[in-house]
Amino acid sequence: MFKYLKKLSLLLLISFSTLFFGCKTTNSIYNDEVSPEAPYYLEDEFSFNEDISEPSKYIFIRLYNPDYNNPFYIANLLQGGINLTEVSEYHFSHAAINFSLSDDFYGLTSGGYYQLAKESCLNPKENKYMKHCDPIDSEQITLALKVNEEEYINLQKEIDEYSKNHKIKYNVGKNFQNAFFALDRRFFTNKNKRAFGYADYPYSKKDQKKDNDKNYNETQFVCSTFLAYILYQNVDYIHDYFVENNINYRYINVTDLLFLPNISPLFYSTWENYQTAAENFVNKNQEFSAYLNK
Repeated sequence: MFKYLKKLSLLLLISFSTLFFGCKTTNSIYNDEVSPEAPYYLEDEFSFNEDISEPSKYIFIRLYNPDYNNPFYIANLLQGGINLTEVSEYHFSHAAINFSLSDDFYGLTSGGYYQLAKESCLNPKENKYMKHCDPIDSEQITLALKVNEEEYINLQKEIDEYSKNHKIKYNVGKNFQNAFFALDRRFFTNKNKRAFGYADYPYSKKDQKKDNDKNYNETQFVCSTFLAYILYQNVDYIHDYFVENNINYRYINVTDLLFLPNISPLFYSTWENYQTAAENFVNKNQEFSAYLNK
């Protein structure tokens, strides 16, 4: 009981402290001068697991570090809590998925009849979540995940179905569930057990029952747990990695996605420069040319 109250007090302290951080509660994800002419981030060379059966394809995940116009916007306060509880050196607060490098990624956010909706860095005002952000100072990093052709097709079908299914919801309450886990992971866990793949993820009997029921389909998520769920369900090596390391997709945060097996960062940009950065990356890496509709 005391440990629970201690965590609750810390969570409240973090929530109130974010009020004083200003619009951008996380550091820039790129330390050098922002330039679409040099779109690389983390690595100059990307690499993928060569064990994936051919033919193979890429799916893309975009992680966001938004700059909010209003320091008191609720998502900005949430981002402050993410920043304080993050266990890696990288900080992101939203994630989306796509099957091309075109600027129309699918992200799950609250609000609207269809909560899984397309998001555009170049036209943020068209999306309820993104319209509160400044595209000049907001940042993104695009990652690629290599899958086989069957997995690619299955993921496409599933995203298409989910985007037309109003039952898929962004569950705000799950943010509190994940916040307590993040607090425990950051402040009450040995350093050797904090990193993705090493943490002790909660896994209740109720979770086990759901995962063992082939007819059960999860419908309540936050953005990162939704992506973790569909990858866990459709990509064999992701599923196997989660099982082998006792990872519960329900507690995956946005930055954890950066450390998925067989994922590689491609390029970085501000939202305003996304299209230019994508084109420059493809010009230097022609194997991705089929994924960009200019």
